[in-house]
Amino acid sequence: MKTSRMILIDFGFYILGVLLLISTNSQHIPLIILVLPFVIFFIAFTLSILLIMKYLDNGKTFVISQKRILSAGLIASLPIIALVLTSIGQFSLRSFITLLILFGIASFYINRLS
Repeated sequence: MKTSRMILIDFGFYILGVLLLISTNSQHIPLIILVLPFVIFFIAFTLSILLIMKYLDNGKTFVISQKRILSAGLIASLPIIALVLTSIGQFSLRSFITLLILFGIASFYINRLS
């Protein structure tokens, strides 16, 4: 996929997520609509991280492999999980440290993936 197309798609996901957050009232909508912005921002973060990986590849032929997608998804899921925990009032230093340990273990196994 071309870089300019990926940037436009990524920007569209960010705009959609912000519009969804601004235009909804959490008191009067179903649960799926409450979860949808987190899914949209996860996809947007993952695409942004893939674009950063492509930029840092220094002009080489960038192939989106399973390992890169898993790494980008893992990196993108950390702020999303922190946002979810914050929104339900369960985010603390202890939960953040636990998340970092779990993500460290997961990144070790993703790097071992060949």
